[in-house]
Formats: sequence, structure tokens, C-alpha cells
Amino acid sequence: HSEAVLLYNGRSLQQHSLNEEAATLLRHRGQQGWSDYPQAAIISLTAIYNDILPSYQVKPAEDLDSLSKEVKVQHSYESELLRNYRVFLDLLFENLNLAFQTKKHKVKLCKAGWNARRNLGLLSLRCMAELLAKNYNFNLRSNLVNTVIPYGTSRALGGKLADIVISTIKELFEKDKQGECSVEIVRIIAALVKKKGGRGQRGSSRDPGTCQVGGVGRG
Repeated sequence: HSEAVLLYNGRSLQQHSLNEEAATLLRHRGQQGWSDYPQAAIISLTAIYNDILPSYQVKPAEDLDSLSKEVKVQHSYESELLRNYRVFLDLLFENLNLAFQTKKHKVKLCKAGWNARRNLGLLSLRCMAELLAKNYNFNLRSNLVNTVIPYGTSRALGGKLADIVISTIKELFEKDKQGECSVEIVRIIAALVKKKGGRGQRGSSRDPGTCQVGGVGRG
């Protein structure tokens, strides 16, 4: 990558520093547990990754011995970045599952505790949607698409989850000039519509199957 040549400029040093900060926050998460992770840390990590993730796929090096020292250092940094990013997405996914895929009657929580869990799940979906919209050319895009897009049909929290997803779909259809991410989204939408057999809220403002932006998203 051409970025390797710029490894030691101010921008790259800032990226390394931010990646270390992200790793520190994630280690703190490991000590505190999934459910107790503060919302402020999630917001901070989302902002950090939006700032430092490259706009290309990080690929495994086939022959490190043949690479220059600078490229090896860059590859090591990118590999660590990807590992930390994967851990963060696992955290968000866990929060989302606990909030919206767990039956309320099976969880011993008071009303305030349940509301806090749902709010954390809502924040996690918002952050995942933002990461998808801003970093759709980076690794783990399919993971985000497969997790985020199905919530476009959710009625939870008065449709707040669906609103986030619909807004994200529209943004991506406008930005994704190559169309790769858009195609993935359309496939997920088609599968959702087929699964529901036409029983969903088709034609409503919260139905991802009705999104038509720039001629790409025809459900």
C-alpha cells in the first residue's frame, strides 16, 4: 500500500496512538465484563475507528520475508487494528443480542435494568450502522451488513432501530459508487422480504424493501 511509505508521518503516528487507546479501552472491557461496559467508551471507540480505519481491505501477507521493514511494520499495525476492531464489533453484537434477541420474561431484571439494556443495545446498533456507513470498504463489512440490515423491519422501541437502519441504507446507496456494499444490502433485503412472505410493513417508511436511492436500492 502507498500508506506504508507514509508510516512515520504525523497522521500515521496519530493512528498508532489512537489504536493503542482503543486497545486499552477494550482491555478495560475485558476486566469489567460485557454488560457493564460504559456507553461513553463505546461512543469513544466508534469515533476512534471512524478516524483510523483505512479505506481498503487489510489482507494477510503471503510472504513477510520478502517485504521491506516499513511495509512489515505497517502490516503489523493493520493486523492489530483489525483484531481490535473485530473485538469491538463482537462487543456491539453482544449488546444488541442481549437487548433485542433475549426474551424479556427469561431475564431477571428490574424495569430500570431492562431499559438500560435496551438503551445500550440501541446505542450499539447506532454505532454499528455508523461504522458500516463510514467504513464500507474495510474488512468485516459483511458482518455488519448481516447484523444491522435485518433490524430495518424491527418495531422495537417505537421503530427507532428501523429508523437507524433505513437512514444507513439510504446513506450507503448514495455513497457506494462501486456498488459492492449496496448489492450485499439488496440481497439481505430480498431475503427478508421473501422470509416474511409479504407480511411485513411493505410500503411503509420503515420497510427497507422500499428504499430507492440513486436507482440502486429497488426492493
